Amino acid sequence: PSALAVRPAGWLDGDRLARLARTLAPRDVLWADILDRDLYRTDHLHRLFDRLRGRQRRWWLHEHVAVGLETDVGLPWHRLRLLIPSTRQDAQLAARLVAFALHQLRSAPPRPVIVEHPASDQATQAALAEAGFETRFSLLHMRMDLK
Repeated sequence: PSALAVRPAGWLDGDRLARLARTLAPRDVLWADILDRDLYRTDHLHRLFDRLRGRQRRWWLHEHVAVGLETDVGLPWHRLRLLIPSTRQDAQLAARLVAFALHQLRSAPPRPVIVEHPASDQATQAALAEAGFETRFSLLHMRMDLK
């Protein structure tokens, strides 16, 4: 297969990444405002603060999807983030994004890689399993309205 055409996220792409993440969050959990906008900040100041804390967050964009990696000297794992809208869910694309991300970690300390991804995206779930990821936990969001 040909190389995946990705570009590193620029310092102005943070809002685009946050909007993409917000559209991917299930509507019934958005009330909790679970999205941490700092995860998607790509400006130079946040990169500097992260580096001073021993953390590095990097994002890459491919058309209408994004892949992110977080390494942190204080954590026993690396974190992979995939932002793939339902209209772009494709096993081949997901496999290429996962392979790209794992390739980016080749110079990082050898640690487990964790990823949180919706079970409804079966194409990406299959690509993650094919790459050697195992499901360890399933998260269920619950809410009760008091009237």
